Amino acid sequence: VSDNNRSETVVKLLHSSCLIWGTPAGLRTDRGGENVLAADYMLNVRGVDK
Repeated sequence: VSDNNRSETVVKLLHSSCLIWGTPAGLRTDRGGENVLAADYMLNVRGVDK
């Protein structure tokens, strides 16, 4: 749990969750800047075609 929504915090929590429950097939977000690193993470893990 965090009291901010910085990009670094979002991707750190995403990565931690993926280690516990596995990487999701996809990720839906709004257009907020805090999602940039999460999108990069998913592209690196799942690839562009997923």
